[in-house]
Amino acid sequence: MIDIASTDWSLLIGYLLEDAESYLEEEGVDYNTIQTASPKRYLQTNTPDLDTELRVIGVRRNSPKKTVSLICARTDWSVS
Repeated sequence: MIDIASTDWSLLIGYLLEDAESYLEEEGVDYNTIQTASPKRYLQTNTPDLDTELRVIGVRRNSPKKTVSLICARTDWSVS
C-alpha cells in the first residue's frame, strides 16, 4: 500500500476522474471526490451536465483519515 503522506498526488491533476479513481483503487488508497464549479456556472445548472467529463483539478491529502480527496470540475470552458 502507498504511503499517503509521502506520495506526490499532483500527478493525478488533469486525469479524467474515472482514470484517477481506477489508479487509486489499484493502489488500495481510500479516496473521496469533491465536485466544484465556478459560482456563475454553479447557479446556471441545477443538474449535472452529463455531456461533459469530470477532470481532477486538485488533490488533497487528509492526514488523520489517511485518504485522498480528488477535487473535480467539468471540462466546460464556455464563457456564456
